[in-house]
Amino acid sequence: MEASTPSDLLAKAGEWREWSTEAVEATTDKEESTGLGDDAETLARREVEFYRGKARLAITKHRDWKDAEIEAFKARYFINKDTFASRPIAEQALADIQKHATEDALPGVIPARLAASAATFTRYTTGTEPQTDAQTKATAARQKTRHRLRRSPLPPPRNPIRRRHPLALARRTNPSPPQ
Repeated sequence: MEASTPSDLLAKAGEWREWSTEAVEATTDKEESTGLGDDAETLARREVEFYRGKARLAITKHRDWKDAEIEAFKARYFINKDTFASRPIAEQALADIQKHATEDALPGVIPARLAASAATFTRYTTGTEPQTDAQTKATAARQKTRHRLRRSPLPPPRNPIRRRHPLALARRTNPSPPQ
């Protein structure tokens, strides 16, 4: 920041502090609404991990299963797969997991849990999210801060590589023949 007097510098620092506070608060709001389990995707991920855990427990209980049976059971519950890579894949995976969980007798899965999972999966597939407002605010605050940074007259960064005269470089790369 360039300023002609210390009071100008203090004023610019105060502006910067306000901008960065706005951006941090908006980002914090976004993280609170998306990372703490309020949004449908986080809840759906938790439900998927619940069923994956129960499927792993079923695999552990059936020691007489062959490797092919174990791999098929893992595939039914998408174990070791990223089901949330894209929304269509996630929606299909959620439907399959819900179907298989009702068919299989997974240990500890009761009808009430299946109903709650179905509601969570439906909430995810409908696509209405409370997080979008917080995410929009966070993005807008970061963009505003970036825009203000671009407008501020900052000195250009110093180049740590020392520049040499072109003739000196030419002599070094094309040495003259010995005399």
